[in-house]
Amino acid sequence: MDKEEKKINVIQMSKETRERLAEIMDEVKGKDLFPEKTALVEKTLQDVKLPI
Repeated sequence: MDKEEKKINVIQMSKETRERLAEIMDEVKGKDLFPEKTALVEKTLQDVKLPI
């Protein structure tokens, strides 16, 4: 059996598009995009007791 090769989809884009995408990613980096979900997870995890 041959080792199965993993396909990588490469999307062609212009230099301008790449720069704009990088700019948007920098703006989003570190921000909480889903505050409601984060609050729900924090509340849920407070009730979890992990055996040590």
